[in-house]
Amino acid sequence: MFGKNSFFGMGGNRKNVGHKERWFSTIAGAALLATALFRRRSGFGGKAAGLFGGLLMKRGLTGRCEVNQALGRNTATRFA
Repeated sequence: MFGKNSFFGMGGNRKNVGHKERWFSTIAGAALLATALFRRRSGFGGKAAGLFGGLLMKRGLTGRCEVNQALGRNTATRFA
């Protein structure tokens, strides 16, 4: 359904985010997403927090980052 180079395929299964970065991204993303979901006034700030929280959680859970890929950066194997 999703091609190799689509947003969800992301060019293969190669991880480019290190272990500590993945943990930080997942925790920070969950906090931002929770803030957006439980905020009483959800204006632009709430929507932005939800968007960035979701992107950080995706980055942390999948180990893939499109920005790292575009920059040719790979922290997953830096200390391995």
